[in-house]
Amino acid sequence: MTRDNNDHAKAGNINTAFYKTDGDLVLILDCDHIPSRQILLHTMGFFFDPKVSFVQTPHWFYNPDPFERNLVTKGRIPAGNELFYKVLQKVNDFWNAAFFCGSAALIRKSHALEVGGIAVETVTEDCHTALRLHSLGYKSVYYDKIMVAGLAPETFSSYVGQQVRWARGMAQILRLENPIFNPKLNLTFAQRICYLSATSHFLYGYPRLIYAIAPTLFLLFGVNSVQGLGLETLAYALPHILLSLFTNYIIYKNVRFSFWNEIFEFAMAFQAGWVTMLALFNPKLGSFNVTDKGTSITKRTFDWESMRGLLVVTALVVSSLLAVPYWLLLHPEDWQAVLVNTMWSVFNLVLLTAALLVGFEQPQVRTAHRLKRRLPILITSNGQTIMGKTQPETRK
Repeated sequence: MTRDNNDHAKAGNINTAFYKTDGDLVLILDCDHIPSRQILLHTMGFFFDPKVSFVQTPHWFYNPDPFERNLVTKGRIPAGNELFYKVLQKVNDFWNAAFFCGSAALIRKSHALEVGGIAVETVTEDCHTALRLHSLGYKSVYYDKIMVAGLAPETFSSYVGQQVRWARGMAQILRLENPIFNPKLNLTFAQRICYLSATSHFLYGYPRLIYAIAPTLFLLFGVNSVQGLGLETLAYALPHILLSLFTNYIIYKNVRFSFWNEIFEFAMAFQAGWVTMLALFNPKLGSFNVTDKGTSITKRTFDWESMRGLLVVTALVVSSLLAVPYWLLLHPEDWQAVLVNTMWSVFNLVLLTAALLVGFEQPQVRTAHRLKRRLPILITSNGQTIMGKTQPETRK
């Protein structure tokens, strides 16, 4: 189906199709998403409950994202979306707050039309629509079975564009709907907490930048942002940090590693912080942008535009480390504070360097992605039949 305008982008396309189709259950897929044969078999049964509005399944990507490819992790590090689909959506589902993710979902059209169709006021129309459906007392289901395969953004700039859209849209929902205090939303307290967590998530950019700049301010300008007693500060800080790491591991286990989480957030801190701030001040700013996919990278390049802010922070951290000898010469009595801030800055520099390497695009070996699968094969020729299995390629 086509239409003579592009009003409200993806949300407008779906709403137009709603009124041109007769079926009440609609399977929504992004253009690059390929469903498995059994997806309807596994999801339609939930709609025997007349209160169920949609069933969301996980998104799975068969190509490496920029973090995996550019940092050459070879699949040993969990992808960025695994924490959301393996932990957070399950928790949301427990409180009937799992939200629609725009694709790989079966939705009841009659319920969607009750709230005016797919929401058009924000660029994260999926989560916004789910919020309105939950506010009417309808149910959602998160079914944790991968039945859709799609393409992850190949380049870091495309990844940034995708994350920026999500950051802007979530901030728009937070600003327009105010899920925690809005009396017009008929939500349980647990649902309000879940939506507050989702819509405020991308504010992580601000504390991440503060962590990077705080020791730099002391070493360069003598601004003591943390009032402490030198090495005694570590006696309080280190147990807290270690306890946080172990606690996160209990919750996240193999879906998000703490060190790599630091790199993810550093790499996106500037972009996420900037767009969330603008969206909170003026939720009407910005428009829906389609994520570029299927891009072929033929040579090594560095994404200077996406990394400008991070390069400035890295330069400040390096400058602060160069100032350490002057501190020890001019103010030797402050050696404990200098040592603590130096250790902090060195750790930040490691994270910043890794985050910058994400923007160093590595060329793709092939134009088409390969999947490591063992599939049965049958070869028949001249009356002879040979049976076997495909052998996944192993590259040294």
